[in-house]
Amino acid sequence: MEDRLTSLPESLQLRILSTLDAKYVVQTSILSKSWFPLWKSVPILRLNSYDFENRFSKFDKFVEKALSSQREMDLDTLIYKRDKVSRAMILKKVIDYAFSHNVKHLDFWVDGVEGREWPIVLHGFVDSLISLRLQSDEDNVRCSCLGPLSRSFTNLTDLYLKLAVITEQDLFSGFPKLNKLTLVRCQLNTNSKTLKVHAKQLSELSILPYEKDIDCIELITPKLKLFEYKGFRFPKLKTCDGLPNLDSVVVAFAGCSKRYDEKRMFDDLMMFFSKVYSVKSLKVCKGIVRILSMFQEELVSRCPPFRDIKFEVEDFDRRPSESIMRTTEYLEFISDMKGYLLRVTHCER
Repeated sequence: MEDRLTSLPESLQLRILSTLDAKYVVQTSILSKSWFPLWKSVPILRLNSYDFENRFSKFDKFVEKALSSQREMDLDTLIYKRDKVSRAMILKKVIDYAFSHNVKHLDFWVDGVEGREWPIVLHGFVDSLISLRLQSDEDNVRCSCLGPLSRSFTNLTDLYLKLAVITEQDLFSGFPKLNKLTLVRCQLNTNSKTLKVHAKQLSELSILPYEKDIDCIELITPKLKLFEYKGFRFPKLKTCDGLPNLDSVVVAFAGCSKRYDEKRMFDDLMMFFSKVYSVKSLKVCKGIVRILSMFQEELVSRCPPFRDIKFEVEDFDRRPSESIMRTTEYLEFISDMKGYLLRVTHCER
């Protein structure tokens, strides 16, 4: 029988292998002599503990052995996924291996890290790295490579942090080309409760914070186009020269608690809207529409003058199997709220 896989061009073979986890890529080396060296040249290396049926010691040994093999080509992407707490020594070997092979995209997804600190030790400048994702699902993890040392990431454009501990006052100004920043449930551990985002090239910013950590967000982001905020309350928003290029804003919250009543939420929303009134698109959750509807008279007198805004309502918390309510009464309610937001453009201040 014709061996169609072996007859494929090597570039296509590597593209196919890049879709598989490393365990199965290595197993292809027994197919033939021509396949034996291919796994060492895959542009995307996926290290996944789920393929080892929760046998973590076996997974760690596999990772060490795979990284000890000589590799002739640079690495485009390295993805590391491990259930339970990851050993710092293994993580450091993975990170050093990635940097030594000029990795462009580095993605870590773990439950926690031994010592609760990402073991990223910089040796010179990491010019090749374009995107970095550090995700912890259970423990808050410090990342000392950020802050002043982040200047080593000269070409980083995309940074994603989940459950990271922010300890520097000015954490992001050291990324000269940072274009997209996502902060998910990150803990603010500084002298103040002000999250400072100073990044002159930043275009997209998404923040999903803890309820208690952030009282104020200070933005020096003159090129920001998209701002997404989802949390339990709305902090004060400070800007230096405004947000002249801001086009789209997405806001959502998980509901009011006893300590955070509807009136305070409404007041904070008005302060928030006063900083983003020049946007062209505003997307909110149904809960915000409900808050606005409770203070309709104040909304008309206090809401800033949105002009020609595209107003959308989305149920961010619904499950994929659930359909968003589309009754006539609901659609009329949304239409009324859009009218309130647009009506203030005709109000004299």
